[in-house]
Amino acid sequence: MAKGESEFVKARGLFVSGTDTEVGKTVIAGGMARVLKDKGQEVGVFKPVASGCRSDRGGLVSPDAEFLAHCANSSETLD
Repeated sequence: MAKGESEFVKARGLFVSGTDTEVGKTVIAGGMARVLKDKGQEVGVFKPVASGCRSDRGGLVSPDAEFLAHCANSSETLD
């Protein structure tokens, strides 16, 4: 690579973590998903661990996972 050139690496994924609950990880991840989606990028989101789930549709539903799916304009089910 010549001097002054930069090398771009195409990210295949992002992982958002934090040191506590209720610190804004989901809001930040949702915002990133929306911006990337609006720029035409393929975006997939998931919430592997969640607190504050509610009992609905015969199981547990995470409002955070619903929020992330909405931000990513996902048509996938949360099952």
